[in-house]
Amino acid sequence: MLYNVFYPIIGFRRTIESPDGGDVVIGWLVRILLLAGGVVAGWFVPRDELGYTIIQFVVVLLIILAASVATLYLPALRRWRRDATDKPK
Repeated sequence: MLYNVFYPIIGFRRTIESPDGGDVVIGWLVRILLLAGGVVAGWFVPRDELGYTIIQFVVVLLIILAASVATLYLPALRRWRRDATDKPK
């Protein structure tokens, strides 16, 4: 699949070829994260304000951080909870 990426600062187009469609998945993931970040940022700041994109980016970073922490610690918490409930009293 061919995707055109436009770089407005440099002023040329570059074509990216991905046979496995990996960058399509990353693109959709980034869009979903930015959508979620935009919704949360919209609760606090109007969209036409200058700092909206900065707050949206910070919210997306917090979402990524929360997902990473949950992925890291959730198995250990499940194991701890299972061990705590399985012990005889």
